[in-house]
Amino acid sequence: ITSAEKRRLADVLEHSHRIGDGRRQLRLAGQDIDLILAMAAAHAPWEGKAKVVLGHGRVEGDLSVRASDFFPLSGYLNVRLVCRGALTDGRPEIHLESCRIGRVRLPRFLLDEVSLILTSAILQDPDLQKTVAVVDRVRVEPDDVEIVFRSGELSGQTIASLIARL
Repeated sequence: ITSAEKRRLADVLEHSHRIGDGRRQLRLAGQDIDLILAMAAAHAPWEGKAKVVLGHGRVEGDLSVRASDFFPLSGYLNVRLVCRGALTDGRPEIHLESCRIGRVRLPRFLLDEVSLILTSAILQDPDLQKTVAVVDRVRVEPDDVEIVFRSGELSGQTIASLIARL
């Protein structure tokens, strides 16, 4: 990840477009999402790679991590998941549609539990709470993710804190 890529992403995140009615629009291309993942992965307590494919209202992700980071095994653990997200009354909802670890598919009851855990993790992060609270709409399409939020309600300090984590 180059400094130029980090600066470009920070510029995209800091300079959303005004669309009227006191709202702003942020559009993240697939390459932006991949860059955010790569930057976040650099801080993860394991070694691995992640890739996301955007779809109509859904996200498909592939994660490959070194097995020895978790278990006394050699090789890699490959995880594939498909999820949908929603925003209902300012509350994020993540719904895992499928998850496969290697050749093993997680049963529905585990997908539901993991969905709740992921949603809870977002709600427990102070910066993400503030960010989600001002989001009016999230649209996921094959080429990009569009986020519409109320202008002026998201402080520069919160945005700076989120960017600094990357």
